[in-house]
Amino acid sequence: SVPNGMSRIFADQKYVLSYTDTNLSAKYNFDNFIVGKQNEVAYKAALDVAINENSIYNPLFIYGRVGSGKTHLLQAVGNKAYALNKNVLYTSMNDFTEEMVYYLKSGNIMAFREKYKNIDILLIDDIQFLSGKERTQIELFNIFNHLFQHNKHILFASDKHPRDIKDISERLVSRFEGGLLVETNIDDHIKLSIIKQKIQIYGLNVDDRLISYIKDNTTNNAREIEGLVIQIKAKGLSILEAIDNHQNIDNLTSKDSTSTNIDTIKKIVASYFNISIDILAKSFKNKKYATAKHIAIFLSRELTNLSLSEIASHFNIKSHSSVAHSIKKIEKALKEDKTIQYSVFSIKEIIKRQK
Repeated sequence: SVPNGMSRIFADQKYVLSYTDTNLSAKYNFDNFIVGKQNEVAYKAALDVAINENSIYNPLFIYGRVGSGKTHLLQAVGNKAYALNKNVLYTSMNDFTEEMVYYLKSGNIMAFREKYKNIDILLIDDIQFLSGKERTQIELFNIFNHLFQHNKHILFASDKHPRDIKDISERLVSRFEGGLLVETNIDDHIKLSIIKQKIQIYGLNVDDRLISYIKDNTTNNAREIEGLVIQIKAKGLSILEAIDNHQNIDNLTSKDSTSTNIDTIKKIVASYFNISIDILAKSFKNKKYATAKHIAIFLSRELTNLSLSEIASHFNIKSHSSVAHSIKKIEKALKEDKTIQYSVFSIKEIIKRQK
């Protein structure tokens, strides 16, 4: 078996990834990406790569501050290209490294290289975490060269310009700068459109007071905006009264001290990841399933009064040490993985709303 849910299905000696194995999320597409002056170039370049196998934007390196739409664009490219029958893979830099280490320890690094060299469009997020990882840099450099020479496309996203990433080889920086290097930002116009979009997505009334409140209490960060909308959604229409009375939203969204039922946690996590609740009681190498189970276990420890052994029984786990491992895994991910941060935060807000 291999990590991260990578199915090894051969067709003409190529790895063909199922949609689940691409690590893509259907929620991200070009149609729901808000375009403005600060991200128009990145948007058009990303769309060109997705639909044009001869796109000159190779590699495409998108950088910008957290929450500026980089992940959305990479995922949109993946979803569009997958629909056009391209072999696509989205991964974070940390997952790429973790997988490489797995193959190294198993003495099968050639299988790792073979898989990545058979991708039509490779999407790597959070490339800034490549800093200081010498062996990962070597493997990425070789994979990059192979894909580029075979007219395959590579897209990178980073919080930093490649020249600002410390402890990275000059030859990799040169490769990053060899295609299109474009910065993406969210200006006030884009921010306003995102606020209205998120309000509608979460079924709230498009109220001018609500729009102004969100605008004044968030930075130009799409994740932060969505997070606040989720908090508002969790408290319902009473938020408008709070805004009129100038109350602090933190008072309305503070954590409920009441213990949550573990079955509720499992049900909500399963719904969030669009999987069967039965999957949480089984063991899978599939990344999506494994992540969902780790998060469910983590939240069960945080939001209930159950012991590790009791939690283990709810997830059909024999040893409480495995529960501790899941908790530590999510605790670590919360420090460096924005996707996990967003997922855990969103699920907790949904759980609060159920109380």
